[in-house]
This record gives sequence, structure tokens and C-alpha cells, in this order.
Amino acid sequence: MSWLRRTWQRITRKREYPREIRADLPRETRLEIEECIQQLEHPNEGVRIAAARALGELRHPSAVPALSKAAQKGTGSGVEAEAMWALAKIDHPSAIPVLTQAIENTSRPYTGIEAAKALASMRHPGVIPALVKYGDYFPRQREFAQALFEISQELKGKQTDNPHAKALQLVGSYFHRGEDLGVIRKAYEAALKGKVTKENARLYVKELRALKGNVK
Repeated sequence: MSWLRRTWQRITRKREYPREIRADLPRETRLEIEECIQQLEHPNEGVRIAAARALGELRHPSAVPALSKAAQKGTGSGVEAEAMWALAKIDHPSAIPVLTQAIENTSRPYTGIEAAKALASMRHPGVIPALVKYGDYFPRQREFAQALFEISQELKGKQTDNPHAKALQLVGSYFHRGEDLGVIRKAYEAALKGKVTKENARLYVKELRALKGNVK
């Protein structure tokens, strides 16, 4: 376990990495990632869990394939849940399909709930459609609504070519903290279809909020 103690001590001393993919990595960090990926195959479950957690703290997209594999083992172990949380921390769009597949697998409800929690913690604009789609599948409406609200606030004033980000950006300026998921979903979907413009976005959201009890 000395490799894990050394790796964890180095990780916790470092500042948090930015979400963007970095073009280059220090050699020490590359070795840490490679070593943790190797330990995801360790026969001891505790080591595998620790390796997944460490990769989540390192937050680099190069670990997504290995973590995705660990999250889909189908063993129902704590490794799967830890791998899902690590994928969410990395916050890269390539992790989204793994989490949504777990949500859709109704034969394993616990894993689906963990995947939903992890999905709701992501803030990459690529997660917007999934948050809208799966918001009602689990009792996570508030968390999904909060995630969409925070993403909309992060998008303010930013240039984006992502149509989903553009739609949420258009109406998100008029959302309140604690906004109802139904209001967010309806406004976003209307903006995505071109039914909302800059001129009427504020009024549209206001009217949805007034009809909140009937918004699905």
C-alpha cells in the first residue's frame, strides 16, 4: 500500500486541476495516473476503491476509459460506485454514457441511484440533456435542478457552439436558485426548439414559474 500513501499525499498537496483537458502533464502525474489505473485490477477490493478515488482526485480525462470499465463490472461492489464518482469528478463528457447506462439498468437500482447522484454532480455542459432526461427517474429532482441552474450560471457571458448549452444559456439568466426542475426543463426545451428568444425569455420563464404546479 506504500504506492497509495505516496500517491495520495502528493495529490492532496496539489491544487485542484482545471476541468479542461491539459495538453501536457508532468511526468510525475502521468506515472501516478498509470499506477492508479493498474491498481484498478488489483485482487483486493479496498485497493481498487482507493485507486478509483485517487483517479477522481487527479481529475484527468485519460483515466476515463479505465474508470468506465471499473464502473461497469456488474459486481455490485463499492468499486463501481467509487468509479462513478471519480468519473463525475473528472467531469468529461465521455463519462456521461456510462452513468446514463447505469441509470437505465433497472435490474440494479442501487447502482442506478449512485449513477444519478454522480451525474447530478457534473457541471460540464455536455451533461445538460442527460440531466433534463433523467431528472424524474429517481428522487433527485432538486439535485438535477441545482446542477442545471449552476451550469446555466457558469455559461453566462461565454461563447459556445453547443446547442444545448446555448438553449440553457438563453433562459438560464432568469432562473432562481432553487428553481423547479419542471420550469427549467420546459424553458430549456422551448429554447432548444427556437420558441424562446432574447426578447421574451424573461417573460416565458416568469409565466412557467407562475404555472409551476402544472409544468411537467
